[in-house]
Amino acid sequence: MRIVAGEFRSRPLRAPSSGRTRPTSDKVRGAMFNVLNSLFAKTGRSWENFSAVLDLYAGSGALGLEALSRGVPRAIFVESDRDAQRTILDNIRSLGVEDRTVLEPLRVVQYLRKAPPGGILLVFADPPYTGTDYSELLALTGSSVSIPPGSVVVIEHPQKQLPDAGATAGRLACVSTHTWGDTGVTVYEVKPGEGVTP
Repeated sequence: MRIVAGEFRSRPLRAPSSGRTRPTSDKVRGAMFNVLNSLFAKTGRSWENFSAVLDLYAGSGALGLEALSRGVPRAIFVESDRDAQRTILDNIRSLGVEDRTVLEPLRVVQYLRKAPPGGILLVFADPPYTGTDYSELLALTGSSVSIPPGSVVVIEHPQKQLPDAGATAGRLACVSTHTWGDTGVTVYEVKPGEGVTP
């Protein structure tokens, strides 16, 4: 597993050894970031426009570190599995980005309920395919005060569990859905709205 592009291009990354996480392959990660490149080009954004990348269910930290490599100034990793936490810290040290990263050793629900408001975020959520209620995840993500309007949220999910591309989940307005093999990715933009949970 390697960083695909940017400052740390081709640098190797470790994956957790426990088997309890499912790292996104380099091929899918590269395709996902190409989708974001196209979206940012159309909307006049750049990676540097985000105050941080928030990597939920971070696993190895590959998604957050890829965004950091491409120019997002700071990365926040949320991961409750101890083996994955150790792997994230190893990958952070290997790239020498300790001063640009934070590891939150919490469950995603805990983090989204406690985190304060901040700047515009790029959010990745790659939860376990088995047992995840994606409607609940979208509702939680879309109502959290920690994810302000203007943020971009990218949800990875099984190809056969594609969200309705025309639906709006609270403040999350669906931008596009993509599939690569068994993997689906849906991109949302966070709009102003009511019902934000502090």
